Amino acid sequence: MGTTARLDLAVWRNDDVYEFSLRVIGPNLTGVAMRAQIRLAPDTPGVPLADLALVSNGNAEGIRLVSSALIDDAWTNDVRIRINKSTRQALPYGGEVGDAARLAWAFQIAGKTRIVGALCVLAHTIDSDSAPSNRPIGYGSSQAGSAPSGAATLTIGSDDAAILKIDGADISIAAAESASRDRAAAELAAATALAASRYFPTRAAGEAASTTGQLFSTDDGAGNLIYYRRTAGGSVEIGRALTPASLAAPTGPALVGRFASVSALLASTDSARGQAKIWQAGDLSYVEAAADAADQHLITAGGVKLYAMPAASGISAEAFGISPLNTAAVNTPLFHKMWDFAAGRLTRIGNARYKYEGSYAGVVNMQGDRMPSVNTGRTALENGSVLEGYTNFSGTIVILRDLGVDHGSGAFTTGGDAVKISASPYNSGRLALLHNVVGLGRNDNDGFHGILVEGFAKAVLNNVVGSTNQYCFAIKSRNVLFNGLHAIGGQNAIILKSDGSSAGSGSLASVAGSNVLIEGTANTVYGIRILAANQSISNLAISGVDMSSVGYGVVVETAAGVAISELLISNVNARDVRNFGIQTGGAGGLYEAQFSNFNMVDLGDYAAQFQVGNIKLNNFYGSLKAGSTAHAATMVRAEATLSAFSTNNMELVENYGAGAANPALYLALNPLLTRLSGEMRYAVEGNVPEPGTNAQAVTGSTATLNLLPDLRSGRSTCIVTPTGATTVTSINQAMPGTTTNYPRGYIATVMNTSGSALTLASNGNIRTRADADLVVGINKTASFMWLGSSWHQVN
Repeated sequence: MGTTARLDLAVWRNDDVYEFSLRVIGPNLTGVAMRAQIRLAPDTPGVPLADLALVSNGNAEGIRLVSSALIDDAWTNDVRIRINKSTRQALPYGGEVGDAARLAWAFQIAGKTRIVGALCVLAHTIDSDSAPSNRPIGYGSSQAGSAPSGAATLTIGSDDAAILKIDGADISIAAAESASRDRAAAELAAATALAASRYFPTRAAGEAASTTGQLFSTDDGAGNLIYYRRTAGGSVEIGRALTPASLAAPTGPALVGRFASVSALLASTDSARGQAKIWQAGDLSYVEAAADAADQHLITAGGVKLYAMPAASGISAEAFGISPLNTAAVNTPLFHKMWDFAAGRLTRIGNARYKYEGSYAGVVNMQGDRMPSVNTGRTALENGSVLEGYTNFSGTIVILRDLGVDHGSGAFTTGGDAVKISASPYNSGRLALLHNVVGLGRNDNDGFHGILVEGFAKAVLNNVVGSTNQYCFAIKSRNVLFNGLHAIGGQNAIILKSDGSSAGSGSLASVAGSNVLIEGTANTVYGIRILAANQSISNLAISGVDMSSVGYGVVVETAAGVAISELLISNVNARDVRNFGIQTGGAGGLYEAQFSNFNMVDLGDYAAQFQVGNIKLNNFYGSLKAGSTAHAATMVRAEATLSAFSTNNMELVENYGAGAANPALYLALNPLLTRLSGEMRYAVEGNVPEPGTNAQAVTGSTATLNLLPDLRSGRSTCIVTPTGATTVTSINQAMPGTTTNYPRGYIATVMNTSGSALTLASNGNIRTRADADLVVGINKTASFMWLGSSWHQVN
């Protein structure tokens, strides 16, 4: 048969709605591409007159699959083709007034043309006001057009639906097949009626009383009448009549090729029905494989090989024989077979526990019925869709939704990863997506992960729980977006790490995260740990963190030769932090690190210790544990190894009068690299910066000097370190962050601390005593007074 059928359509130009119903019988068209186009004629170049794409909205123009249902061992698809009124009115007119416009249309399924034909736009009496007036008036009979003629190769049913039968690549007229089936049914009915008229108590008795070709019937002992045709060697069954009692029995569905469950199907000893025949088990459907197939999904006890058929809701694990009753050794290869067959399509598990222990390198897209929860003892997952065992997914795309992986102590005596998503080769992963997922480990001291995502170009985690093991969460990927991480127990609640160089590692960059909840225990060392191990990290922004019972709140570490840059952590609430609230350290670089809006109470050691980086600390509150005196005098330390440090609005308290009377910020770095501002509810010790003093490195041949104001003293000192010969063309007259000039009489002192010449040009807003350029020598100073419009030299 040909693969393309012909169907002519006729449409009213001016009707409000036109929707054609097409019934396609054959394959399941769920998720299959369909489209149609209208042109003046085949091969007409340019943009089509109408381009109808696949849509899901019933009111939208295009092609829509309304439903797919399995009926009589074949899929019946209800397809609707809708053409908007505006599109039909824009189609060209043809011939004389009153003639139909005859155009061409074609329809494709999965890229193959299945229907071609004429599309007649019928002339209409209603709303023809805008029809072109330059067409000649017709005489004689009109070419108005009508419904598709009987010469069309598709039959239109009584409900105006065209029934299209697809069998492999063939499309045939369903009416012809229906007539053939009707003839066969009539012949079978006549034969069985004749057989029923010759009833015998046993098959042997019927054979003994019949000649070759003669028909007879007998009873199977259960009330079912079986019809036979006598052959030279005995007899063959040609049909049977089943009683209601037989169909209602547990074995009833199998009598008509349907089984109550997959287990019943697997236990069936029925013979093969023929390649491509449909078998059913409950709501699941299978197609029979060839007898010599080696890639079947299931084999029945009778040796029949079957392929699972995907449903609209996804590919069911049950369809592959995966069962909560199976061992991991049985289930694991069945899961792999299912994912191989799915090739990225959605696979589903039920609200049960399935044993699985394995590694899989292909694409995984799996969804459960319900996200489970961690029980109170952190020993097991409960109330949801669970894989009991461990996972190691290394493919390019991994999507997990509404499920959990349980490697808890309730089922295991040795440690292992729960959810391990580790792209191989290194950094080859494209997408890791976790939504409503739980990963549970066995013991906080086990060197494994609750949730591990490494080596992916994009990672999305939404409402994910990681519990127990050495790491509740380990994220080592790029372009990471997370919202709603919940860490329970573990030594490391969350580690964001860059150690990329080989398989089993990953680089970290561009992280945006929010809404983090950390429930630590006595074993929890780190709340949030950011570690650049052997690759640099850039662009991290984390906001909205609540943590309790941890050793260290936020720790940032860099190894030698690498750096972390553009780091922003904000809106953090922490309680019961046994050691440091914030700590930065390591031999590498830390650039532009901002810690904003921190509330840290019940601290057991430093509120913060900054050992490396350019640090900005804003809106920080820290209090010691009740009765603790540890580091009360130096609760926040800015060490000498910092490149710069500034703080705006900070309060340090002793917590109920314990410890030193005045908790302090201790500054060990060069005071010229420090800036303190805002509310200062703390003492300052160490290298206290002089008020109004700042350092400014200058590059290039010209520069503008920026002052740090101190209105209490009315003086500022700007320590300048030019890298080469530099001319200062102006000194800022407006105070930083405002449009207000310095008050009259304010003194600015300029100091040159480099080995290069520093010249102040006597123009603009600078006036020297000699009204000529002034050279400030090495380690020399020059002072100026603001007199309202310019800075005048005073010494």
